[in-house]
Amino acid sequence: MKRNTLVFSLIGICVLIIILCILHIRPPRPEEWDNVAIGIERAEVLKLYPDIHTMKEIKGFDVYSVKNSSPYLTDGYWQMQIYYSESNTVSSITYKYIDRNCGILNKTIVRE
Repeated sequence: MKRNTLVFSLIGICVLIIILCILHIRPPRPEEWDNVAIGIERAEVLKLYPDIHTMKEIKGFDVYSVKNSSPYLTDGYWQMQIYYSESNTVSSITYKYIDRNCGILNKTIVRE
């Protein structure tokens, strides 16, 4: 009897974990971010994203973030970091997904 209870409890826990993983899906990266390409000028980036966090002078890159929207149940956001060359053109782009819950959905993509 105790053994059956233990087995059913473990099966229930596994099913619960699977259901939570299915509901906790990372949203796709915003498609409009494909407008930023290696080699374009910073002025053009600032035109595309007027509310970008300009931190080039402080940290050497600009940051643009997009929070999740429904139907995604995760508490996270995508972040694009744009690095520039000496000639003020895009030299590399890093896309990060930051999951503020437990971090298992975190992801980094680098374009150089």
